[in-house]
Amino acid sequence: MKNINLNVEGMSCDHCVHTIEGALNALEGVCHSKVNLQEKLVEVMYDSEKIGLDQLKLTVEDTGYEVVDQPMESKSYSDHHEKEGQCCGGHKHGDEHKEHCHNHAHHTK
Repeated sequence: MKNINLNVEGMSCDHCVHTIEGALNALEGVCHSKVNLQEKLVEVMYDSEKIGLDQLKLTVEDTGYEVVDQPMESKSYSDHHEKEGQCCGGHKHGDEHKEHCHNHAHHTK
């Protein structure tokens, strides 16, 4: 799993949050996305073997927002949650984690 922060212009309200998060979370290979309105960032956790950065950026732009500057790669998801021993939704790492992310992407479509 990779974790990336996209700099996004034009986000200002809850509708923006739901639009962007919904579009990204619907993509196969995206496990989780989180918008931070104050920082103008969208954090995306994704499987780089299933989806690429260009598709993530295009998806945000297709919702009407602008991805600016270079994305900032943050800690890998496993490094970020190593201390807690869990990932999104409280699932443990390993096969269960992969299954959760796979199912999550399909249920949000």
